[in-house]
Amino acid sequence: MNAGCRQGLVALLCLAVALGGDAGAASRTAGGVPSRTPAGGPFGDAVAEIQWLRVKGVLEDATVSGRDRVRCIGEYLAWYTGDNLRRERAQEIKGSLQEAFPQSGHAAGVVWLYSKPAGVWFSRTETTVGQFWECSHYGDCSTLHVSTTDTDCSWDQMGRHMDYPVNCVEWFGASDFCKWVGGRLPTEAEWYAEASDSGRRDYSWGNEEPHCDRTVWRRDLRNPAGCGRDSPWPVCSKPAGFSVSGLCDLSGNVSEWTSGWYEVDKYRAYLGGNWMRYLPSDMEVDTRAWWPPDGRSGQLGFRCVREPACFGAGGSFVGD
Repeated sequence: MNAGCRQGLVALLCLAVALGGDAGAASRTAGGVPSRTPAGGPFGDAVAEIQWLRVKGVLEDATVSGRDRVRCIGEYLAWYTGDNLRRERAQEIKGSLQEAFPQSGHAAGVVWLYSKPAGVWFSRTETTVGQFWECSHYGDCSTLHVSTTDTDCSWDQMGRHMDYPVNCVEWFGASDFCKWVGGRLPTEAEWYAEASDSGRRDYSWGNEEPHCDRTVWRRDLRNPAGCGRDSPWPVCSKPAGFSVSGLCDLSGNVSEWTSGWYEVDKYRAYLGGNWMRYLPSDMEVDTRAWWPPDGRSGQLGFRCVREPACFGAGGSFVGD
Protein backbone atom coordinates (compact mmCIF):
# COMPACT_ATOMS: atom_id res chain seq x y z
CA MET A 1 0.00 0.00 0.00
CA ASN A 2 1.48 3.37 -0.96
CA ALA A 3 2.07 6.23 1.44
CA GLY A 4 -1.10 8.01 0.34
CA CYS A 5 -3.22 5.10 1.55
CA ARG A 6 -1.99 4.82 5.12
CA GLN A 7 -4.16 7.11 7.18
CA GLY A 8 -7.80 7.75 7.99
CA LEU A 9 -10.56 7.62 5.45
CA VAL A 10 -8.10 7.59 2.55
CA ALA A 11 -6.92 4.19 3.76
CA LEU A 12 -10.49 2.94 3.86
CA LEU A 13 -11.14 4.00 0.30
CA CYS A 14 -7.88 2.50 -0.93
CA LEU A 15 -8.84 -0.76 0.75
CA ALA A 16 -12.23 -0.59 -0.92
CA VAL A 17 -10.59 -0.18 -4.32
CA ALA A 18 -8.24 -3.08 -3.63
CA LEU A 19 -11.17 -5.24 -2.60
CA GLY A 20 -12.58 -5.21 -6.12
CA GLY A 21 -9.90 -7.61 -7.37
CA ASP A 22 -10.52 -10.43 -4.91
CA ALA A 23 -13.16 -12.37 -6.83
CA GLY A 24 -10.80 -15.28 -7.40
CA ALA A 25 -9.44 -15.41 -3.84
CA ALA A 26 -9.57 -18.66 -1.91
CA SER A 27 -12.69 -19.14 0.17
CA ARG A 28 -12.36 -18.72 3.92
CA THR A 29 -14.72 -19.86 6.64
CA ALA A 30 -16.22 -17.11 8.77
CA GLY A 31 -16.84 -17.92 12.42
CA GLY A 32 -20.14 -17.62 14.21
CA VAL A 33 -23.70 -18.30 13.18
CA PRO A 34 -24.59 -17.15 9.64
CA SER A 35 -27.14 -14.38 9.43
CA ARG A 36 -30.57 -15.02 7.96
CA THR A 37 -30.82 -14.52 4.21
CA PRO A 38 -32.94 -11.42 3.50
CA ALA A 39 -36.32 -11.84 1.81
CA GLY A 40 -35.86 -12.21 -1.93
CA GLY A 41 -32.70 -14.31 -1.83
CA PRO A 42 -28.98 -13.53 -1.73
CA PHE A 43 -26.79 -12.62 -4.66
CA GLY A 44 -23.84 -14.83 -5.53
CA ASP A 45 -20.25 -14.01 -6.42
CA ALA A 46 -20.85 -12.74 -9.95
CA VAL A 47 -23.50 -10.23 -8.91
CA ALA A 48 -21.58 -9.51 -5.69
CA GLU A 49 -18.64 -8.28 -7.78
CA ILE A 50 -20.85 -5.94 -9.81
CA GLN A 51 -22.61 -4.60 -6.74
CA TRP A 52 -19.33 -4.12 -4.90
CA LEU A 53 -18.19 -1.73 -7.62
CA ARG A 54 -21.30 0.33 -6.87
CA VAL A 55 -20.62 0.20 -3.12
CA LYS A 56 -17.11 1.49 -3.75
CA GLY A 57 -18.62 4.43 -5.58
CA VAL A 58 -20.72 5.25 -2.52
CA LEU A 59 -17.73 4.89 -0.17
CA GLU A 60 -15.69 7.25 -2.34
CA ASP A 61 -18.47 9.82 -2.68
CA ALA A 62 -17.69 12.68 -0.31
CA THR A 63 -21.29 13.92 -0.55
CA VAL A 64 -22.62 10.74 1.13
CA SER A 65 -22.86 10.94 4.91
CA GLY A 66 -20.74 8.68 7.08
CA ARG A 67 -23.83 6.98 8.50
CA ASP A 68 -25.10 6.17 4.99
CA ARG A 69 -21.71 4.74 4.01
CA VAL A 70 -21.85 2.39 6.98
CA ARG A 71 -25.45 1.45 6.19
CA CYS A 72 -24.60 0.87 2.53
CA ILE A 73 -21.82 -1.60 3.22
CA GLY A 74 -23.93 -3.21 5.95
CA GLU A 75 -26.74 -3.81 3.46
CA TYR A 76 -24.23 -5.27 1.00
CA LEU A 77 -23.05 -7.73 3.65
CA ALA A 78 -26.67 -8.62 4.49
CA TRP A 79 -27.40 -9.59 0.89
CA TYR A 80 -24.05 -11.18 0.05
CA THR A 81 -23.82 -14.56 1.77
CA GLY A 82 -20.46 -15.68 0.40
CA ASP A 83 -17.64 -16.45 2.86
CA ASN A 84 -14.43 -15.34 1.18
CA LEU A 85 -11.77 -12.67 1.23
CA ARG A 86 -14.13 -10.08 -0.28
CA ARG A 87 -16.56 -10.50 2.59
CA GLU A 88 -13.83 -10.40 5.23
CA ARG A 89 -12.41 -7.18 3.85
CA ALA A 90 -15.87 -5.66 3.50
CA GLN A 91 -16.41 -6.38 7.19
CA GLU A 92 -13.04 -4.75 7.97
CA ILE A 93 -14.05 -1.63 6.04
CA LYS A 94 -17.39 -1.50 7.83
CA GLY A 95 -15.67 -1.70 11.21
CA SER A 96 -13.21 1.04 10.26
CA LEU A 97 -16.00 3.25 8.94
CA GLN A 98 -17.89 2.82 12.21
CA GLU A 99 -14.81 4.07 14.04
CA ALA A 100 -14.31 6.96 11.62
CA PHE A 101 -18.00 7.93 11.67
CA PRO A 102 -19.39 7.01 15.11
CA GLN A 103 -23.12 6.37 14.84
CA SER A 104 -25.68 7.05 17.48
CA GLY A 105 -27.58 3.86 18.18
CA HIS A 106 -24.78 1.49 17.22
CA ALA A 107 -24.57 0.08 20.77
CA ALA A 108 -28.23 -0.95 20.74
CA GLY A 109 -27.54 -3.95 18.54
CA VAL A 110 -30.62 -3.64 16.33
CA VAL A 111 -30.78 -6.35 13.63
CA TRP A 112 -32.34 -5.10 10.40
CA LEU A 113 -34.20 -7.33 7.92
CA TYR A 114 -35.41 -6.19 4.53
CA SER A 115 -39.16 -6.37 3.95
CA LYS A 116 -39.95 -6.94 0.30
CA PRO A 117 -43.70 -6.31 0.84
CA ALA A 118 -43.05 -2.95 2.55
CA GLY A 119 -39.90 -1.89 0.67
CA VAL A 120 -38.05 -0.87 3.86
CA TRP A 121 -35.74 -2.46 6.45
CA PHE A 122 -37.45 -3.43 9.73
CA SER A 123 -35.88 -4.07 13.09
CA ARG A 124 -36.19 -7.83 13.49
CA THR A 125 -37.57 -7.60 17.02
CA GLU A 126 -39.74 -5.32 19.03
CA THR A 127 -37.48 -2.86 20.79
CA THR A 128 -36.27 -4.46 24.00
CA VAL A 129 -35.82 -3.10 27.51
CA GLY A 130 -32.06 -3.49 27.05
CA GLN A 131 -32.03 -1.52 23.81
CA PHE A 132 -34.09 1.31 25.28
CA TRP A 133 -31.80 1.26 28.33
CA GLU A 134 -28.81 1.80 26.00
CA CYS A 135 -30.56 4.76 24.42
CA SER A 136 -31.47 6.25 27.81
CA HIS A 137 -27.85 6.01 29.00
CA TYR A 138 -25.87 6.76 25.84
CA GLY A 139 -28.33 8.31 23.43
CA ASP A 140 -31.38 10.49 23.06
CA CYS A 141 -34.07 8.58 24.98
CA SER A 142 -35.50 9.95 28.20
CA THR A 143 -36.83 7.67 30.92
CA LEU A 144 -39.50 10.34 31.41
CA HIS A 145 -41.21 8.71 28.41
CA VAL A 146 -41.44 5.24 29.95
CA SER A 147 -43.31 4.05 33.06
CA THR A 148 -41.47 2.61 36.03
CA THR A 149 -44.34 1.94 38.45
CA ASP A 150 -47.04 -0.26 36.86
CA THR A 151 -46.56 -4.00 37.46
CA ASP A 152 -47.41 -4.64 33.78
CA CYS A 153 -44.41 -2.57 32.68
CA SER A 154 -41.26 -4.45 31.71
CA TRP A 155 -39.10 -1.42 32.53
CA ASP A 156 -39.62 -2.10 36.25
CA GLN A 157 -37.78 -5.39 35.89
CA MET A 158 -34.99 -4.20 33.60
CA GLY A 159 -32.30 -6.03 35.55
CA ARG A 160 -33.87 -9.41 34.79
CA HIS A 161 -35.87 -8.75 31.65
CA MET A 162 -33.51 -6.93 29.29
CA ASP A 163 -34.62 -9.15 26.39
CA TYR A 164 -38.34 -8.43 26.91
CA PRO A 165 -40.09 -5.87 24.70
CA VAL A 166 -40.14 -2.45 26.31
CA ASN A 167 -43.76 -1.45 26.94
CA CYS A 168 -45.49 1.37 28.82
CA VAL A 169 -43.53 3.68 26.52
CA GLU A 170 -44.96 6.88 25.07
CA TRP A 171 -45.06 7.48 21.33
CA PHE A 172 -42.50 10.26 21.82
CA GLY A 173 -40.05 7.87 23.48
CA ALA A 174 -40.54 5.33 20.69
CA SER A 175 -39.93 7.97 18.05
CA ASP A 176 -36.78 9.19 19.83
CA PHE A 177 -35.34 5.67 19.94
CA CYS A 178 -35.99 5.06 16.25
CA LYS A 179 -34.26 8.32 15.34
CA TRP A 180 -31.30 7.33 17.52
CA VAL A 181 -30.79 4.09 15.59
CA GLY A 182 -31.08 5.84 12.23
CA GLY A 183 -34.70 5.05 11.46
CA ARG A 184 -38.26 6.01 12.25
CA LEU A 185 -41.55 4.45 13.31
CA PRO A 186 -43.27 2.53 10.48
CA THR A 187 -46.26 3.88 8.66
CA GLU A 188 -49.45 1.86 9.03
CA ALA A 189 -49.18 0.77 5.40
CA GLU A 190 -45.59 -0.47 5.83
CA TRP A 191 -46.40 -2.35 9.02
CA TYR A 192 -49.49 -4.00 7.49
CA ALA A 193 -47.69 -4.89 4.24
CA GLU A 194 -45.04 -6.87 6.11
CA ALA A 195 -47.33 -8.37 8.75
CA SER A 196 -49.89 -9.55 6.18
CA ASP A 197 -47.46 -10.38 3.34
CA SER A 198 -49.22 -7.79 1.17
CA GLY A 199 -52.68 -8.87 2.30
CA ARG A 200 -52.13 -12.64 1.96
CA ARG A 201 -52.11 -13.42 5.69
CA ASP A 202 -54.58 -12.79 8.51
CA TYR A 203 -51.78 -13.23 11.05
CA SER A 204 -48.04 -12.80 10.69
CA TRP A 205 -47.51 -16.57 10.34
CA GLY A 206 -50.39 -17.26 7.94
CA ASN A 207 -54.12 -17.85 8.25
CA GLU A 208 -54.24 -20.45 11.04
CA GLU A 209 -55.84 -19.15 14.23
CA PRO A 210 -53.65 -18.02 17.15
CA HIS A 211 -52.08 -20.62 19.41
CA CYS A 212 -49.41 -20.29 22.09
CA ASP A 213 -47.07 -22.21 19.81
CA ARG A 214 -47.19 -19.23 17.43
CA THR A 215 -47.79 -16.12 19.49
CA VAL A 216 -47.97 -14.59 22.97
CA TRP A 217 -51.61 -13.86 23.81
CA ARG A 218 -54.19 -14.64 26.51
CA ARG A 219 -56.06 -17.52 24.84
CA ASP A 220 -59.20 -17.02 26.96
CA LEU A 221 -60.35 -15.18 30.07
CA ARG A 222 -60.00 -18.27 32.26
CA ASN A 223 -56.20 -18.23 31.89
CA PRO A 224 -53.55 -15.72 32.92
CA ALA A 225 -52.50 -13.42 30.08
CA GLY A 226 -49.33 -14.01 28.11
CA CYS A 227 -49.88 -17.75 27.57
CA GLY A 228 -49.91 -18.29 31.32
CA ARG A 229 -47.02 -16.02 32.34
CA ASP A 230 -49.19 -12.96 32.99
CA SER A 231 -46.61 -10.85 31.16
CA PRO A 232 -45.01 -10.47 27.73
CA TRP A 233 -42.29 -12.96 26.76
CA PRO A 234 -38.70 -12.34 25.63
CA VAL A 235 -38.66 -11.24 22.01
CA CYS A 236 -38.55 -13.96 19.33
CA SER A 237 -39.79 -16.68 21.70
CA LYS A 238 -42.23 -18.00 19.07
CA PRO A 239 -40.37 -18.89 15.83
CA ALA A 240 -43.53 -20.48 14.39
CA GLY A 241 -45.07 -17.01 14.37
CA PHE A 242 -42.41 -15.22 12.35
CA SER A 243 -43.53 -13.01 9.45
CA VAL A 244 -42.70 -13.55 5.79
CA SER A 245 -39.39 -11.67 6.16
CA GLY A 246 -38.46 -13.27 9.48
CA LEU A 247 -39.69 -10.59 11.89
CA CYS A 248 -40.67 -11.69 15.39
CA ASP A 249 -43.88 -11.01 17.31
CA LEU A 250 -45.81 -8.94 14.77
CA SER A 251 -49.05 -10.70 15.77
CA GLY A 252 -48.51 -10.76 19.51
CA ASN A 253 -46.38 -10.05 22.59
CA VAL A 254 -47.03 -6.27 22.46
CA SER A 255 -49.02 -4.14 20.04
CA GLU A 256 -46.86 -1.61 18.18
CA TRP A 257 -46.90 2.15 17.72
CA THR A 258 -46.92 3.47 14.15
CA SER A 259 -46.26 6.95 12.78
CA GLY A 260 -49.91 7.33 11.76
CA TRP A 261 -52.64 9.39 13.36
CA TYR A 262 -55.88 7.69 14.38
CA GLU A 263 -57.33 11.15 14.99
CA VAL A 264 -55.06 14.00 13.90
CA ASP A 265 -53.40 15.90 16.73
CA LYS A 266 -55.16 13.72 19.30
CA TYR A 267 -54.50 9.97 19.01
CA ARG A 268 -51.72 7.92 17.39
CA ALA A 269 -52.55 4.60 15.73
CA TYR A 270 -51.11 1.29 16.81
CA LEU A 271 -51.45 -2.13 15.19
CA GLY A 272 -51.43 -5.83 16.06
CA GLY A 273 -52.50 -8.01 18.97
CA ASN A 274 -50.73 -8.45 22.30
CA TRP A 275 -50.28 -10.61 25.38
CA MET A 276 -53.54 -9.42 27.00
CA ARG A 277 -55.87 -10.07 24.04
CA TYR A 278 -57.96 -13.25 23.94
CA LEU A 279 -60.14 -13.15 20.81
CA PRO A 280 -58.59 -14.54 17.60
CA SER A 281 -59.88 -11.49 15.74
CA ASP A 282 -57.95 -9.27 18.18
CA MET A 283 -54.72 -10.87 17.00
CA GLU A 284 -55.25 -10.28 13.28
CA VAL A 285 -52.71 -7.98 11.66
CA ASP A 286 -55.38 -5.49 10.57
CA THR A 287 -56.33 -4.87 14.22
CA ARG A 288 -56.06 -1.10 14.61
CA ALA A 289 -56.54 0.96 17.74
CA TRP A 290 -55.50 4.29 19.23
CA TRP A 291 -53.76 5.80 22.21
CA PRO A 292 -52.72 9.37 23.06
CA PRO A 293 -49.06 9.94 22.11
CA ASP A 294 -48.19 10.74 25.72
CA GLY A 295 -50.09 7.67 26.97
CA ARG A 296 -48.52 4.47 28.28
CA SER A 297 -49.85 0.94 28.25
CA GLY A 298 -48.52 -2.46 29.25
CA GLN A 299 -49.99 -3.77 25.98
CA LEU A 300 -48.07 -1.34 23.76
CA GLY A 301 -44.48 -1.26 22.48
CA PHE A 302 -42.81 -0.60 19.12
CA ARG A 303 -40.23 -1.46 16.48
CA CYS A 304 -38.45 0.70 13.90
CA VAL A 305 -37.94 0.87 10.14
CA ARG A 306 -35.37 2.57 7.95
CA GLU A 307 -35.13 3.37 4.26
CA PRO A 308 -32.63 1.42 2.13
CA ALA A 309 -29.32 3.25 1.84
CA CYS A 310 -28.11 1.23 -1.16
CA PHE A 311 -29.94 -2.08 -1.55
CA GLY A 312 -33.65 -2.78 -1.77
CA ALA A 313 -35.77 -5.67 -3.01
CA GLY A 314 -33.85 -8.76 -4.11
CA GLY A 315 -30.54 -7.01 -3.47
CA SER A 316 -31.23 -4.51 -6.24
CA PHE A 317 -29.29 -1.28 -6.10
CA VAL A 318 -31.44 1.71 -5.11
CA GLY A 319 -32.23 3.78 -8.19
CA ASP A 320 -32.16 0.92 -10.71
